[in-house]
Amino acid sequence: MPTLSLSFIGGVLAALLNLQGAPPPAPACYLLTTEDIASIIGTTRPLIITNTGAGSTCIFQNGDRTVTVLMVTLGSAEAAKRQWDAKKRVTAGQDAAGWPTPAYVGTIDTAEEHVAIVGVYSSLTFVEARASDRTQKTADLSTTLQTAMKAYSARLASQK
Repeated sequence: MPTLSLSFIGGVLAALLNLQGAPPPAPACYLLTTEDIASIIGTTRPLIITNTGAGSTCIFQNGDRTVTVLMVTLGSAEAAKRQWDAKKRVTAGQDAAGWPTPAYVGTIDTAEEHVAIVGVYSSLTFVEARASDRTQKTADLSTTLQTAMKAYSARLASQK
């Protein structure tokens, strides 16, 4: 009776698992471009934190510098607006005028933390990005994050 090698069995199992396909990528990891992320905290790769049918969370980390992107797809436009309003209150965000979609901007500026937060929503989608970098001035960090998120806001608005 022939024996099967472990490498053959492993190859067959890998092929069978591959037939099912890899899980879909987490949308939050691709909302901002590689160039956007690099302009905020330098070159890095995404780390998927959550990925469900209703949304995803992704963190980009370069040393102590991070960008976290949260994306949620809600069941109604009213629910997306409520999510946006709630997160805006939590971050003490202020409305950003002149954006393609409703947007808020918030910051945390302490001796220990320099954080910028931007949230947008359109139709059923709510997205919030949070950048943290103690080496940058909070105002500069906020400006760079706003530039990236305003470009995303335009892409989101065009999907309507």
